[in-house]
Amino acid sequence: RAEFLRAALMAPRAAHRAGGLESSPLRMRSSRRLRPGEEGGLDRYRSIDTIDDAESADDGDEEEQTHILSRVVLGKLAIGHWKSFVEIVRKVFTETAADEALLSGPLAGENADYIPELRDAPSDRLAISICTVDGQMCGFGDCDEFFSVQSTGKSFAYSLAMKENTRAHDPKHEGPEGKAYVHQFVGQEPSGRAFNDFALTRADANGKEHPFNPVTNAGAIVTCSMIDQHNPLPIVPGDARSERMESRIRKYKDFLSELCGGEEIGDCMDVFTSEQSEAFNNYAL
Repeated sequence: RAEFLRAALMAPRAAHRAGGLESSPLRMRSSRRLRPGEEGGLDRYRSIDTIDDAESADDGDEEEQTHILSRVVLGKLAIGHWKSFVEIVRKVFTETAADEALLSGPLAGENADYIPELRDAPSDRLAISICTVDGQMCGFGDCDEFFSVQSTGKSFAYSLAMKENTRAHDPKHEGPEGKAYVHQFVGQEPSGRAFNDFALTRADANGKEHPFNPVTNAGAIVTCSMIDQHNPLPIVPGDARSERMESRIRKYKDFLSELCGGEEIGDCMDVFTSEQSEAFNNYAL
């Protein structure tokens, strides 16, 4: 075991890649999890590229480097047998991509046609991209293509709403925090209906009805309203490009970028314009 670690310390980049860890500082800040009792968030993490030179590292850096590399070499990351796992994923992707039944006919499905930009999107794109909690990454197919995240963005809005409405984030915050705060205004149960349905929950003890959960359209509208909600900038009625809205979008994109290890998050303005022109149901909600 000691010999393995010595060898890995001499070539940390190779060891990280063998374990599935990306060496780019933009995509993976560190494979090191916080130890019990430690404090810090993403800003505490460092890039793998900063620990390549073991000779120039101080005692703390050497300890951290050894901790990361030992987990790689000893198979203590989220997925220990990484190469075997990647081959399984590769096989699944290859077999799926070669399945002609998925290229046409009833199994092929159809693009969503209620939004012009989605209707006209290429329907032959296929990708599998995986990132574990330790930063192990693999991808096959069109995983480098940019795409609109659509409703998957609702989960991030929910997370950011919970994060911002805490005393840790805002010392002036009063009352329930995080999840308890958000769920005063939106439920947390499945609706059993379509994602864009108008139905609300039964009235609560205060006589208020709410969207069923944060991933229905109505629920996402509510959670988005909790992001940057104390911003003093004015709201321009009917102007989606007001400074207030730009500030909210910027905070949302910064949060996504943080979760992605610093990756730049872009805008799909064509999709936005297309959706805005057909968003009568959401306006009604």
